[in-house]
Amino acid sequence: MRIARTSRPTFDLRSPEIPAVLCALAFACLHFAVGGIAGYALLVAATMPVVWAAAAAGPRGGFWAALATLVVVADSALTGQLWRVTTELFVLAVLAPMAMYIGLVIRHEDREIEKTQSLVRGRIARLKGEPGLWHEVATSRMGAHVTAVEAAFITQALESRPPGMVLDIGAGSGRLEFAMREHARTVVATDVDTDELSRMEDDPLVAPVGVAPLPSLPVRDDSLDWIVAIEVPAASDELWFPAECRRAVKPSGGIVLMVYNAASYKGLFARLLARWRAARGVRWASLYYQRSLSEHIDRWQSAGFAPVRQTGFYWSPLPRSSNSPLVAAGSASERLLGLRKMTAISPWVLIQLRREG
Repeated sequence: MRIARTSRPTFDLRSPEIPAVLCALAFACLHFAVGGIAGYALLVAATMPVVWAAAAAGPRGGFWAALATLVVVADSALTGQLWRVTTELFVLAVLAPMAMYIGLVIRHEDREIEKTQSLVRGRIARLKGEPGLWHEVATSRMGAHVTAVEAAFITQALESRPPGMVLDIGAGSGRLEFAMREHARTVVATDVDTDELSRMEDDPLVAPVGVAPLPSLPVRDDSLDWIVAIEVPAASDELWFPAECRRAVKPSGGIVLMVYNAASYKGLFARLLARWRAARGVRWASLYYQRSLSEHIDRWQSAGFAPVRQTGFYWSPLPRSSNSPLVAAGSASERLLGLRKMTAISPWVLIQLRREG
């Protein structure tokens, strides 16, 4: 299965002229507003396009939007409405620098996404045959963002210990193997789909192994330094998985996994849509958002693992294969608003665990 590549939209929200015009029109509405609370409410609403301008278009768009706004402020001054001029300038002085900073962060995220896309395409070119589904998805803007967040978390976890043996559950065609091999002696890449594994590029540090969908791991007791299970709820959410990880991982060894948090807004929607999806035969839907983060943690603690760190992400409602220019804005929002630390209600959560005893 291939994901169709989506071209960039002709109507690009990052075009600086669009927010500039909207900003000017919004401020023009103030001239016809009544005073009091309603007038101030309109004032605040009218300054939002300045923030949106920088968020959507970056510093250049923010400049043009601010310039258009100042023209309207000057018009207020010419009509003698000094109280309104003072209020407008004060609000602009507070929001405009903030908006410019937001724009800079979004442009940085945009460049990081494009960099990751380029790296993913380079790795796909080294595959033996056509890329698998998730490698293909990783070339989209949202896919590249998700891959970058997951890879950074894996790398930070693995570099905390000397290089050892890593078992990757659900490796596919090797989407995240690059993040493991740099801090591993050997990576055992497993998947039930042997066709996906056969496409993996040749690497002396990576051993692809096809496995059957059984409640066990194909390794000896206390033989692994790390187990990585990213976006594989068919294994990581199963009741047998924590106990098997306890058996297979060495004392003080670690687990890196990603869980779908039922106590998030996406978990709520998943429950609301469960019957609708079941009626249409969507079997995979029941795999996701089965437990809250606290329930996931309790499961692993009961199996003898201690949480080390957590990172929440993927708050955006955009689909996994989205090429929307708003992907960068969503990524920037996670950073600026501290959403990645709000793991209790985050839709997706990356967890690092350590075996105790």
